[in-house]
Amino acid sequence: MEGDVLLTLVGARIKTLRTQMGLSQVELAEKAKSQDTYIGEIERGNRNISLKMLAKVASALGVSVEDLFSFGEITETESMIKQKQLIEILRSKLESRSLEDVQLAQRILEDLFNTIDKHYSRK
Repeated sequence: MEGDVLLTLVGARIKTLRTQMGLSQVELAEKAKSQDTYIGEIERGNRNISLKMLAKVASALGVSVEDLFSFGEITETESMIKQKQLIEILRSKLESRSLEDVQLAQRILEDLFNTIDKHYSRK
């Protein structure tokens, strides 16, 4: 399993367990004696988590470290994971822009997708 994929899977598993417990990233960070921004980076698969931190997060979630690697049936392909990463990049770029910029980007994307849909429906 490629490293980036593993980071994404572990991060997604941590997020799933955290949300099932009804914890925010801030609350999990406090329990794990970490920063909420670090937890967010781990959940997005953007940060390589150390074994010590993995143990702290597992303890904070009340699960074993092994449970953090219990992905069940993995249905996401690498392309789906890459798509989620790209969407996350777009989301982070949009967050720093004004409402007007975001609305403009939305209209541009709608026009682009309508053009793409029309192009492929004619063939």
